[in-house]
Amino acid sequence: LDHLLIEDYNIDVLLVNTKRLLHLSVHGCSKLEVSVLTKAKAMNPHLALLDLDVRDALMDVPLSTIRDAFPSLLKLNNRCTAMGTSRIKQHQQNYQWRIGARERSSRGSNKRKRGESLNARESRVVGSASMSLNCCSLQLTGFSKADCTAQEMFGCKTCHIEFDRFVCTTCSKACHTALGHEVFSIGYGPGYCDCCILSKCMC
Repeated sequence: LDHLLIEDYNIDVLLVNTKRLLHLSVHGCSKLEVSVLTKAKAMNPHLALLDLDVRDALMDVPLSTIRDAFPSLLKLNNRCTAMGTSRIKQHQQNYQWRIGARERSSRGSNKRKRGESLNARESRVVGSASMSLNCCSLQLTGFSKADCTAQEMFGCKTCHIEFDRFVCTTCSKACHTALGHEVFSIGYGPGYCDCCILSKCMC
């Protein structure tokens, strides 16, 4: 919706009634008051934006209010939030763990701590690293295609998800293979899962 002459009432109805909106950009919409977004969130708890751009809109509330209203935000005004930075780091660790590689930046972080039993250490590492297997990778990467979003990529012939599109490991199992779809491996690469855009994501 960038640079459109949007009034407060135009977007109010959209935000209150939507359930699956993950990315919203109203960059340059100078007639829109940002407080409309926070009020809509209060009225619609299902609104879980991952990416929001409100640059040049009427900032009648501070950015901290927006972050508090949308705790799931990974990016705000094209910059990573603290949540976004944490999630992408978690995604990278999970990916490295799944493919059996060691992440250079966290060398030694998985060593056994003083006084920690071997079983406790194993539980801590595996529990943290396998967390991404329970949710769509979009919840961790957002809509970024940066190198740090590298992951396993799968296509689905049943849903026509192929040719520069892919679904993540979790979605390939929970949303496609489980329903008897024809799923195939594409390989590895950066990007975001298209399951919620091109299919009915259940993760």
